[in-house]
Amino acid sequence: MSAHWESATLSRVAPSPAALADEVAIDLCEPSRIVTEVVVECLQTLDAALELDASELLADQLRWQEARLPVVAPQLTHAEVLAAIWSALGRHAGPEVRDEAERQLRTALAAAEDEPSKVDPPLPPRAQAYLDHVLRGERDAAVDIVLDEVARGTDARDILLDLLQPVQIEIGRLWEQGRASVAHEHLCTAVTQLCMSMLWPRLNEGAHDHDRTVVATSVGGEAHEIGVRIVADLLKRDGWRTFYLGASVPASDVVSMLLEQRADVLAVSATMPGNVPAVRRLIDAVRDDPRCADVKVVVGGRPFLVAPRLAKAVGADGLAPDAAEAVGLCNALVAQTRSHASRNAPQRVNS
Repeated sequence: MSAHWESATLSRVAPSPAALADEVAIDLCEPSRIVTEVVVECLQTLDAALELDASELLADQLRWQEARLPVVAPQLTHAEVLAAIWSALGRHAGPEVRDEAERQLRTALAAAEDEPSKVDPPLPPRAQAYLDHVLRGERDAAVDIVLDEVARGTDARDILLDLLQPVQIEIGRLWEQGRASVAHEHLCTAVTQLCMSMLWPRLNEGAHDHDRTVVATSVGGEAHEIGVRIVADLLKRDGWRTFYLGASVPASDVVSMLLEQRADVLAVSATMPGNVPAVRRLIDAVRDDPRCADVKVVVGGRPFLVAPRLAKAVGADGLAPDAAEAVGLCNALVAQTRSHASRNAPQRVNS
């Protein structure tokens, strides 16, 4: 996440989001890491909502905050945290900042109350067994489940989509609810990355035309990279040349990689609302280079599912709701580009 304010509104607040969160935690007499983390999330989502005029992002964060607080900080109420944030902003912001922030917050609060809570479907049995092993620290047993699927002849694509992807979504949900720690989440991600590396050779069993190239990355300090990595692996399975860069790659370096590899598509993921402005900056850097004129950009991640219109707002060519649909979207965009280029190519005239 950004260490500074993104929006014109909150950029007039002197303390950074982290510094202001520390003030709020002290005001609440709860200067713990968990409380500070919740407040930082709220502040940075408010900032992104103001920058992008996307109250949906803040509404989603407020629903998460209201559900998480009783588990991780039962001594505090949702209303107390919001009141402390408001008080801290009041110490550092003029009335025009307060008015604009209050408008965004009121809109988000109304939306959060109107949106019913979603009931997530249960994990498939094999995925639940895998997650249970991980949460008990039984890495080898979790890996064995994947190896068993391979031995049965299960396609690598199905293992990625039906086992590993649901597990990563579930561990994220458990963390949101305070039922899994950061350590549990990181352990699960590490085990899943190990399994994905073991599956890599089997991805070469797909098509081999290799006439399409994707560069995949996530912005900022995103710790949730599995989703976009699964996209890259599925495209590999579909015959693409894939270059997965991970997170925190400077925009200039991403542009250089697009040019070096003559990429057709840039796939970008953001899972935290505060990172959506960074997605826009990355896409702006790509669009500003005329040599990337034919590169299509696909975005994905929770903020874009919460507010689908943001895909267009950040300059993307398309939004992928999940990894499976990302493959179809990337193929469609490349086909569209090549069809357009063919129609506009100079025609030979027979003498």
